[in-house]
Amino acid sequence: MGLSIEGRLVTGRTLRKTERELHFNRELFVGQRILNFGCGGSNISNEIRKAQVNAELVVDFDMHFDPSNRIRKFLTYPLHEILEGTEMLTDQDSRIHRTSVAIRRRLGNIQNRTFVQGDGRNLPFEDNAFDTAIAPWSTYQIPTEAKRQVFKELLRVSKATFFFPIGGDDFDILQQLAKDNGYEIIYSGSHLNKDLKINSIEDYDAFRDSYTENQRVQRPSSNPTSVIKLGSKILGARVEGNLVIMRRKLASQ
Repeated sequence: MGLSIEGRLVTGRTLRKTERELHFNRELFVGQRILNFGCGGSNISNEIRKAQVNAELVVDFDMHFDPSNRIRKFLTYPLHEILEGTEMLTDQDSRIHRTSVAIRRRLGNIQNRTFVQGDGRNLPFEDNAFDTAIAPWSTYQIPTEAKRQVFKELLRVSKATFFFPIGGDDFDILQQLAKDNGYEIIYSGSHLNKDLKINSIEDYDAFRDSYTENQRVQRPSSNPTSVIKLGSKILGARVEGNLVIMRRKLASQ
């Protein structure tokens, strides 16, 4: 089953923290179609709307986490079980099933959110459907055997993609995919680089042209990640790796 390829560790970062880690400014999203891949518990689409950033579309995509399940936190457990049980016992196209899902999403305050749950190896989007895709704290959890296909799908559906964290083996995959699919690596290095900031689409070229390829593209020295557990419960992860920014080459290149 497709959903099983993502790890069970659910992350959720704010728009501000994501901006700092991926080195972009939210104004980059003005007029753009955005994919928030592996969104977990984050709700960047809602934050962008509240910040009055006029993005054309923001899609939160996850392979495991369903934000409607968050109503467990503020609804009684029996009510959640009734709704979930109703959905399991009814056909997805039935009125009862659709009503149950709508109730859970409304109670979870996500009814106005564009959320898609699916298989990262076969993204349900057209080629170049998004101007920018961001994948913070998500791809490192994907099993090694599935990563190439997931990376390939992300590059297929987006014109520019931000990955973090990326280890050495994952970088090798991305570097080969870039060569095979007409992409260029704008940056691969520390996410603490203070000289890097993508505020607009013009900044991709400006940063690339300010440094040699050897200065701005470095292979990660290690592979993420180590998971922190207490017994069988996952508490978090200690992750090392690069921030990698890739963009589809322009026709003139």
